[in-house]
Amino acid sequence: MKLRKGNQIEVIVFKKDEKENYKFLLLKRIKSRGGFWQPITGGIEGDESEEEAMKREIKEEIGVKNILNIIGNIYHFVLEENGKE
Repeated sequence: MKLRKGNQIEVIVFKKDEKENYKFLLLKRIKSRGGFWQPITGGIEGDESEEEAMKREIKEEIGVKNILNIIGNIYHFVLEENGKE
């Protein structure tokens, strides 16, 4: 079992088509996990950096190994439930 930090990542995968329109990838969760649409998400494992975790999740979820570009804007936020992180 892999040790996960409390931090989660969310990866927005997109491409621009020949007409300059953007297309975004959303994955549908299985029904038992909510059945909703979402971008690639996952946890940061062990001593991974955020970028390493993003690349691993992309490879695991959609099989892409050759990532063309990672945009450097990474946003951080804390979710609280009933006043607890």
